[in-house]
Amino acid sequence: MRDDPIMAPFYEAARQALSDYRLQAPIRLLEYSENATFIVDTTPPYVLRINRPTYHSAAQIEAEIHWLHDLHRALPFAVSRPIPKADGGYIGKHTLNGITYHSTLFTFVAGQAPAKASVAVFEQLGEITAQFHAHSVAHHARYASYNRPHWNEATILGEQAKWGRWQDGRGMTPQRIAYYERAVALMRARLAQYGKSKTRYGLIHADLRQANLLMEAGELKIIDFDDCGFSWLLYDFAAAISFIEHQPYVADLQAGWLKGYRRFRALSTEDEAMLSTFILLRRLQLIAWIGSRTNATTEQLGAQYTYDSDALVATYLQKT
Repeated sequence: MRDDPIMAPFYEAARQALSDYRLQAPIRLLEYSENATFIVDTTPPYVLRINRPTYHSAAQIEAEIHWLHDLHRALPFAVSRPIPKADGGYIGKHTLNGITYHSTLFTFVAGQAPAKASVAVFEQLGEITAQFHAHSVAHHARYASYNRPHWNEATILGEQAKWGRWQDGRGMTPQRIAYYERAVALMRARLAQYGKSKTRYGLIHADLRQANLLMEAGELKIIDFDDCGFSWLLYDFAAAISFIEHQPYVADLQAGWLKGYRRFRALSTEDEAMLSTFILLRRLQLIAWIGSRTNATTEQLGAQYTYDSDALVATYLQKT
């Protein structure tokens, strides 16, 4: 991987970043998706993230770091914590061949990814998500000034969508696009009616999928806040079922999540009714992501993910 032309700059940026922390230790690639993340084999270990160039600005990464510190102090469950460099800053800057890579070091959160998406896991995830949301709503005025991306109808469904146009997804045809556009029009209308009041729209994790959950001794822990940003609060559930939205057991996961969520934060029947809209919104975002990225996940999912979306769109339109 070090010699791969795509990965080589990430490894070099990681090597430079270690010197910022005065660390001398081997590194192992943990994941490459939007960014490259490495395990730093110190005692205890750390997680080093090298951001994909142009994905987030330094100011946006700084806002993520501030929020992580807030959550670490305020909430009773484990989240990864940013580690300062030797100079006291948190963000490294590495220029390679005229391209800037930013780096950030985090505490290593122990645990194993859940073996499967179970109702028990989603019930606990609902509890955690509700506490995230209650904290976000309580500090809405301060967080509103944070420089973080918005995940909404414009940045997901628009022509300049951050992850690309869903119309350019793999497996899209003129006929399928026309059919999906009917659902998109309905989604836009429902989102506009639902609105973006501070109790419905704010700073969220936005990527609580299984890959970003760890379990240790029955305790669920949350990692990877790279995509945290402003969206409808209940979009967090849609992100939690990323890539499995079409599976028949999702209804049970949703029921478990809602049960856990309502232990810490109330939801109205109107809120619950919007979940299908957020699920389809996320699905279209992921279709766009698969179409605009090349990595192991996108190659595995391919056009079949789009084909499997047809039934979701049909069900959504039938419920009009």
